[in-house]
Amino acid sequence: MTKLELKSPLAPELLQYRQHRIDMHYSSTSTTESFCRCFDRFLVSQGIMEKEISRAVTEAWCRKRSYESPNTQIRRVTRLRQFCIYLSERGYKVFIPPRKAAPRRQKYEAHIFSDDELRRFFRAVDHPKFANAGSVRRDLMLPLYFRILYTSGMRLNELATIRVADIDIEKAVITVRNGKNGKDRLVPFHPTLVDRCEKVMQLLDKPTKPDDYFFQIKTGKCPSGGYIYTRFRIILEQAGISHLGRGHGPRVHDFRHTYCVNLLRKWIREKRNLLAWMPYMQAMLGHSGFEETAYYLQLTSREFPEVRDQIETKFPNIIEDPDDDEPEFY
Repeated sequence: MTKLELKSPLAPELLQYRQHRIDMHYSSTSTTESFCRCFDRFLVSQGIMEKEISRAVTEAWCRKRSYESPNTQIRRVTRLRQFCIYLSERGYKVFIPPRKAAPRRQKYEAHIFSDDELRRFFRAVDHPKFANAGSVRRDLMLPLYFRILYTSGMRLNELATIRVADIDIEKAVITVRNGKNGKDRLVPFHPTLVDRCEKVMQLLDKPTKPDDYFFQIKTGKCPSGGYIYTRFRIILEQAGISHLGRGHGPRVHDFRHTYCVNLLRKWIREKRNLLAWMPYMQAMLGHSGFEETAYYLQLTSREFPEVRDQIETKFPNIIEDPDDDEPEFY
């Protein structure tokens, strides 16, 4: 891990925050470290001597700079907001930037993969045409990685960083440790993937240790988000699935959206009681509250109008147009 040399009064808290973000798999190490360095320098330049973040400091940080784009400003404001919330929860005196402290980013419209797109994608991932020479590990692990991602609803980094001890191949269950919101949870994956898991286990260096990464494209290293995304884009192209450009998707995270929407459709077809089954989805996805899970009710209703009435019957106030301050649960 890179050593950060910080000098502001909040240097210890920034270092603790960096470790917290890494432990929670919230973002890449480089992104968090960049914020910590920049904000530490900013505090020093402002002559801050106390372990607090005043309204004046917050407003100075959030103010748009002449050389930056609106999206860069949004990222700066968002990162400070996250840090301030972290400090506030630990009793520090901070002024949290309001959501409207920067121009609103265009909301991402989740891409729900059609059944045909899913078939084409997995056909392509089984026979990829990468520019570099074939790799036995890559060619076995990538098809399994994307299949578990879709059939479990896990987040990209949660799955990429699982350890050998975290996957019970016999029961087809993965333990997500210290996931988002700091909670452990059990996530089942499709039983038909057990044989693929066993083949991947055979590829790992022996003797295998419980804390070894399960997905190792290179010995001892799990695949980074950038590695997964680059291969995802190549496979999309080979599958004939159009990508609409940066910020417009499809994204790797859309497998999670698609899984949830298709699971709700399945429950509705089976005439299950959604009131009884939604807590199961909430627990499996690692959501801290029902509001996050309700996003998928809205998404299912929008993508498949034929189920709208059935959802409204169970959740009469859930299907409505979002207001400007609605959080994004991606």
